[in-house]
Amino acid sequence: MLNGGKRMKIKIEEGKTYLFKISGSVVSPDGQDYFILIDLNNVKHLLGKKYYSKYKFEIGQTINCRIDKINCNGKIYLEPEHPYYKQGNKYEFFFQKTKKILNSAGEKEKIALLTDVFNNKIEMPFEDQHHELKPGEKLKCKVKKIKKGIIFISVTDKDDYSGLKINERYSYKISHTKTYAGKYDYFVLIDPNGRKYKIRKKFYDKYNLEPGKTVVCRLIKDGKRKYLEPMHPVFIIGEEYDFEIIREGYRNVYPDEKKAVYILKNNYGKEILLNKEDISPAKIKQRKIKCKVSDIRKGQVYLD
Repeated sequence: MLNGGKRMKIKIEEGKTYLFKISGSVVSPDGQDYFILIDLNNVKHLLGKKYYSKYKFEIGQTINCRIDKINCNGKIYLEPEHPYYKQGNKYEFFFQKTKKILNSAGEKEKIALLTDVFNNKIEMPFEDQHHELKPGEKLKCKVKKIKKGIIFISVTDKDDYSGLKINERYSYKISHTKTYAGKYDYFVLIDPNGRKYKIRKKFYDKYNLEPGKTVVCRLIKDGKRKYLEPMHPVFIIGEEYDFEIIREGYRNVYPDEKKAVYILKNNYGKEILLNKEDISPAKIKQRKIKCKVSDIRKGQVYLD
């Protein structure tokens, strides 16, 4: 039930799927069209229409959406369930041709162009193919991710972390960058045995990483997912540092709260937010606060 009498608020979690009702639509000041979605706690969310034009959504319809991300400010990003594809399953896609694009490093990169059931174009790194393909040939691929209606596919399985231990550090050579969907850039890492891994480039833009360099990473486990996290250029987990308070603000706390926060300076990634209620004024000296780094994930620094 999406509406009705009083009840306890339902907690939502990143990565899980929930019901949302399409209650209406709105045009933003910059002219973008959005659906208005209402969740099980009667909280409103906006969903960009342009990404889902072929999903045939209608006002009054109830749909499933995955909580794709909850950022440090409490903003929630939704991804509606695709009408045909499910993440993790394999499907046949039609190969069209290869083409060259410029990646974020300004280098020419060869990609394969395929189409999905809606005849949308899907760009896949050419190196992910097993063999040369002819136009119209079917290629069975795994759906790795769906984001803003874009299908991300690969003929390879997920990165093989067998033999690696959680939180242990390993050294890799940065081989090159590769691009998915024409805009999502990754560094390709190679270990001493020639095995390849990848890390999302945007999380580490200020780490001074580039092809040819060596990077030390630790293996992270987040739920069922595993990924490599490069060592931070400055911060070490478990160590204390003085952080400068650059301003104060608020963080949205789902479903209907706002919490006052200190916003801390961080020259190597996103600004860090600390709840004011958790900080004794006595700990603040000359607009600085000493905190212990408790974790670092996808370049985001977490403090105790």
